[in-house]
Amino acid sequence: MQNLIDRISKIEEATARIHAQAEEEKKKIDKEMQAETDAYNARMEAETERKLEQIRGDYRKKAEADLKKQREQEQQVLTHISSYYEKEHDRLSSEITERIIRS
Repeated sequence: MQNLIDRISKIEEATARIHAQAEEEKKKIDKEMQAETDAYNARMEAETERKLEQIRGDYRKKAEADLKKQREQEQQVLTHISSYYEKEHDRLSSEITERIIRS
């Protein structure tokens, strides 16, 4: 009977060691997984930031190009108006004067 108790005791000790080793291995794997997860998250954050910066740069370039185009169009309109005024100034002045006189 004592022999049976000793065997059961040894089995319990072995089981406890196995559980302790399994727990240590689990902690080790958890740390490795956390390190891998952290590294992945850092890579994804860096990649996302890089892509966002590229998108911002693209939008900035497009906005600058649109603004330049708009300024050029404004300049063309102002040049056209100025040219029209220079050519038609006398006629326009005469028309305005006549309308004032008739009123």
